[in-house]
Amino acid sequence: MTDIWFIQEIERHLKTNNRTVILDPLAQFGYLLTLIEGKGYTVLSTDSTLKEDWQTVKEELYLRYEAEKNYSESPVVFYTTRDISNLSFLFDYCFTHGCLDLSNPGKWFRKKLFSQTGLQINMD
Repeated sequence: MTDIWFIQEIERHLKTNNRTVILDPLAQFGYLLTLIEGKGYTVLSTDSTLKEDWQTVKEELYLRYEAEKNYSESPVVFYTTRDISNLSFLFDYCFTHGCLDLSNPGKWFRKKLFSQTGLQINMD
């Protein structure tokens, strides 16, 4: 069910905008990127090995440039394993185009369970 909710959330964001950002600081949902690509969406991912501020800022600038140059008319999903406070150029997309914040996967999962079933679940 998680994969279905994940795709529904992405498609909901992409209905109104051609860009969305997936925040996954714990890197637990990377396996679902193939589902997004299978739906025909372009996925641009950040490199988790970059640690210096100038490297991450440069990478985000290039990813944004690539999206605007090569995929200006098609939907693009940015996947990052950085926290929202560490974003620079993708930070704007989070608030203007939409963001799926998976920083707290348990909270996201409880919210989805409640909206789909009406059940309030306590879990760690």
